[in-house]
Amino acid sequence: MNRTCSLLQTDKGSASLYGFGRSGLNMRIVTLFEEQAFASANGNPFLMMHKVGDLPKDANRPQLYVSAPSLRRLLVKFRRHGFQAVLPSALTTGNLSKCFAVSFDDGYETTLTIAAPMMTEMGISAINYLVPDRFGQTNIWDRGRDSTPGRLMDRGQVKEWLALGHEIGAHTLTHPDLRSLSLSEAREEIVGSKKKLEDWFGREVRHFAFPYGYYDNSIVELVLDAGLTTAATTVPGLVQAGDDPFRLKRYNVDGKSIVQWVRDDLLKQPRLWQAKVRRTFMQR
Repeated sequence: MNRTCSLLQTDKGSASLYGFGRSGLNMRIVTLFEEQAFASANGNPFLMMHKVGDLPKDANRPQLYVSAPSLRRLLVKFRRHGFQAVLPSALTTGNLSKCFAVSFDDGYETTLTIAAPMMTEMGISAINYLVPDRFGQTNIWDRGRDSTPGRLMDRGQVKEWLALGHEIGAHTLTHPDLRSLSLSEAREEIVGSKKKLEDWFGREVRHFAFPYGYYDNSIVELVLDAGLTTAATTVPGLVQAGDDPFRLKRYNVDGKSIVQWVRDDLLKQPRLWQAKVRRTFMQR
């Protein structure tokens, strides 16, 4: 029999959020919430975010942004409905209910300066998937695709993130599409990021996220062989008991999706809420 989980302080071809236009993104959100509405009660949401802050006027990838007030409203809503935050490995155990996990990809500085204090205040632990060879730089892997690059945390800031009670995971050394590399190159990106993070911060790194959400079976095998225990994708959906821990689904959180997530009937009446979402997006 399932029990409500307790708060844990310790312990990313697939579809991708990248490349969606406005119409495609809206359709993806519809699919995401339909899945929420009809999924088993044993499923738990694994949230994915990137940049925290107001959406710049010239941003061409709004799906990468969530504002601080919107994030706060979302997290408060989850806690109000009795959900507790856990880390990825707890989501597939099968003996937890009403849990959710919070993740950030790439290690943007705003996850430390804006999101971390808010989550610490609420007793919520999150995981940040980091790209160690790009610390203190920007997301240069998106050059030409992201009109508003963001600064990444440096080593000192990652230590601050950890000191606030949050976790870190590996996201490769340089954020390549792993499928485009030779197996030896992909192995170095995966193993090297895990080792570098462990050497720099003196703690075991057990969690991984696929850059861009791209992977295939051979990449999954490399992650497993590296000694990691979970891998997060960008495929939308709840995490169910018994799911493959190396293909964990996540919900992308941005300004558009939060408008729906914070409705009062979000988790109480999912079928009614799902119908509202369908009307909202299908009419556009």
